[in-house]
Amino acid sequence: MITVLALVNPQVDSPVNGEQRIRRFICRFGRGARTAAGAAIGLATVCGVLRSAHAQPAFEFAKPVLYTFDFAMYPPAIAAGDLNNDGFVDLVVSGRNVEGKVLIMLGEGDGVLGRPMELLIDSQTEWVSVRNFDLDGPLDLAVVVRGSEGVVAMFSGVGDGTFTDRTDHAVGRSPSSMAAEDFDGDGAIDLAVTNFGSDDVSILLNDGQGGMNLWQTVALGGPLKGRAWPFYMTASDFDNDLDLDLLVGHFGSSHVSFLRNQGDGAFSAALTIPVLQPVGVAAADMNLDGNIDVVMADLTDFEGRSAVLENHGDAQFSGLTTFDTGGWSWYVATPDLNGDGRPDVALTDVLDDLLILLPNESAGDMALGRAQFIPVAAFPRFILPVDLDGDCDMDLVVASLGAHRLTVLINETPQGSSCPIADLSGDGRVGVSDLLILLADWDAPGGSADFDYNGHVSVSDLLFLLKHWD
Repeated sequence: MITVLALVNPQVDSPVNGEQRIRRFICRFGRGARTAAGAAIGLATVCGVLRSAHAQPAFEFAKPVLYTFDFAMYPPAIAAGDLNNDGFVDLVVSGRNVEGKVLIMLGEGDGVLGRPMELLIDSQTEWVSVRNFDLDGPLDLAVVVRGSEGVVAMFSGVGDGTFTDRTDHAVGRSPSSMAAEDFDGDGAIDLAVTNFGSDDVSILLNDGQGGMNLWQTVALGGPLKGRAWPFYMTASDFDNDLDLDLLVGHFGSSHVSFLRNQGDGAFSAALTIPVLQPVGVAAADMNLDGNIDVVMADLTDFEGRSAVLENHGDAQFSGLTTFDTGGWSWYVATPDLNGDGRPDVALTDVLDDLLILLPNESAGDMALGRAQFIPVAAFPRFILPVDLDGDCDMDLVVASLGAHRLTVLINETPQGSSCPIADLSGDGRVGVSDLLILLADWDAPGGSADFDYNGHVSVSDLLFLLKHWD
């Protein structure tokens, strides 16, 4: 079922005080408990977030479209790709449902998604990734299966939106997230999996035909009673040596872990970096100095904030800048929403059921603008930035774990570039620098130049870039 919500006026944060914090907790109870608790402390029982109006939001979106599943789906993650080669972006949604279903939603153009098709996994799933793992053309699927004995289930794509030939690969206990990238530089997509239950990261290298071999298990330490609780992870070249490193966020621990890639898909021992209490982590060059910084969603004492850990080159991290947002920040993404070449920040607030957007106003220093708040369904767990309607800018899809829903926000923000997603270099225009990046990734399995989401960089992507040449 598809429901169109009324457009809600964007809002900005106001200071969080003790009364507001208590109100948030009251609003997490049922209706009767809200009334009783509110009367007991003399607060109004109308639940909501105390925000002050902001007349000029940084970003503009069409009316949110809400996709409600007809069973208790509990979606924790989403992946995107053109699964049936029709030129439209499709979605795959993982689920913590008892039926063990993953849902496939084929795009129908203009950002519209079709009725979900079911892929039976026979267990709850935590994460999904859509990539061309076996290098045969159609996009394949990797699914993180929850459980005390963790598994990544791999499926071969047929090319019509369906999958076949499941193979399972053992990882650690209770896996929580996954990065699918080429870690050893052989042109095939490998996997890194965070294991919440065993406090480690499993590295699986691709044999070139889609088969995954467990190459390494990297232990993670933590100050919380000896536990690390690894949750989310991001992959990027933090030390500027042309291979992809890993950065892990931890649930309830005041640190992140950095795993340096040695160049052959093997990673160094985890380096613990003290920060706040981040769960969600993302990688982006926030201040445009050529070094990839770490953006975090912080959970400290329910005083929600975003934090940026600056990278000064060669993965030398220091200088933590925080930006208060209120609520309980969980997941973070860094799409360029206005096409100015600077990555903006998108957070989920699982306490107040909000999507929080902060425009990047960095100009050498680290600066984020006033926050914009968009109500979404209960417990927004995941944000997928993707050009869903094919108009060259980044739209947002939010998965709400507690409401069994996806919220689609089509971006209508005026863009600083004619085609931001083709501006690979981030210089505000589509030109020679972007062409060179595309050619360097030619025939690679995915990447930033895979504009049509079909799993590899090819002639169609070159024609797309040339079409939008400034």
